[in-house]
Amino acid sequence: MREEHTPGPWDLRRISPQLGGEPIFLISAESTLFLRVQACADGFVFGQNEANAYLIAAAPDLLAACVAMLAAHDGDIEQLVAAHDAMKAAVAKAKGGDR
Repeated sequence: MREEHTPGPWDLRRISPQLGGEPIFLISAESTLFLRVQACADGFVFGQNEANAYLIAAAPDLLAACVAMLAAHDGDIEQLVAAHDAMKAAVAKAKGGDR
């Protein structure tokens, strides 16, 4: 499988709006901005953009943790423990845990 996405880790920065309302979230890799998450349609759930931004920013970590877990399944216990720890960290990042 060839990876075509921007390599991680991805960093998330929150920008507070000047006129109130939903903040804007900037996602970058190696200090290069490549994605902006903000409300753009009626009917969005206030606060959902932040959760979406954290999930997007954690995508490379989640993918790497899943790949490691699949590889560790056939490996030794140390690989399995390391993969488990990577999955826990990636899920925490996706939920905004490393703010």
